Amino acid sequence: MGMHDRKATEDAIITAVDNLISRKGFVGLGINAIAREAGISKVLIYRYFGDFDGLLEAWALKNSYWLSMDTTILKAGSLSKSVQDAVLGMSKDLMNQPVKREVLRWLLSEESQAGTRVMEKLEERGVQLTENFIKENNISPDLDMEALFAVLTAGINYLALLSDRADVYNGISLQGEDGWERIALCLSELMNNRK
Repeated sequence: MGMHDRKATEDAIITAVDNLISRKGFVGLGINAIAREAGISKVLIYRYFGDFDGLLEAWALKNSYWLSMDTTILKAGSLSKSVQDAVLGMSKDLMNQPVKREVLRWLLSEESQAGTRVMEKLEERGVQLTENFIKENNISPDLDMEALFAVLTAGINYLALLSDRADVYNGISLQGEDGWERIALCLSELMNNRK
């Protein structure tokens, strides 16, 4: 089997996890169900991913916003515009791809070695993106971007997860782009007024 075949099979397995989680959540998710959904032998899952935790780790990393983030938003021309673009990009990505919200739920609710490894990789990527953001925007050391981004991303993650249960939060729609644009614009204005 060539590398192309292996990659295609790995992608089919990850897509099978996406499909099952989209339809049923984590209930009933297991190697046999995934193999059936992908139309492959479960032996291939073990061969390519080692075990179920290895497969969940690969699935979570593939569906992480931070690892797939387009870094061109780091160079948006102004600090407030960069923050606004980052918030809009993250919120749109999470809202348009429910499986990415499932990754967040899994990371928050399941205690596993795979989840710990994913969180470590996401933390490394987050620190790298923040450092690049600071550098690209010539941000003063007086502004604690690490703390700011911690609050921003935690808030966006929470609101995205909440959007599966509630249409509105504090009078702002979580279901359409208008509400997310309001949030992004507000954060941009806060950045413009920082002192």
